[in-house]
Amino acid sequence: MRNKDNLFVITQIILFVVFFLPIADNNNTPIYLNIIGYILLIIGSIIGVMALLRLAESLTIYPSPKQDATLKTDGLYQYMRHPIYTAVILVFLGLTGIFANIFKLAITLIMMVFFYFKSSYEETRLSAHYPDYDAYKKKTGRFLPWF
Repeated sequence: MRNKDNLFVITQIILFVVFFLPIADNNNTPIYLNIIGYILLIIGSIIGVMALLRLAESLTIYPSPKQDATLKTDGLYQYMRHPIYTAVILVFLGLTGIFANIFKLAITLIMMVFFYFKSSYEETRLSAHYPDYDAYKKKTGRFLPWF
């Protein structure tokens, strides 16, 4: 399984790098896109920090859980199973709005699909590691509390 874990991590890094390539940045971004972008960036950043702090020693870059990790089901995790992925998506949507860049939007949409598949794989691994995961999964949203 480590090869699949590595593939997910490498793909995610590539998407991040490609997103930040200076391709066709728009210097004349409409003010409403700037405002929406900064709001999403701030909300995503807050969610990300809260989720990272809650995971603490259980945090890993891989989709497979650490052997000695405990399942987190409180804090933001009581509402959504993957708040870090939600945070990354919000931050990248925010940056897309700030730069008003169709290329960055395309990469963000690809990233959203990627996170769906990565989270599906991760949930298979979590279900195998934590007996209570399937029950937890039924009462929480994947990326959003109600979804």
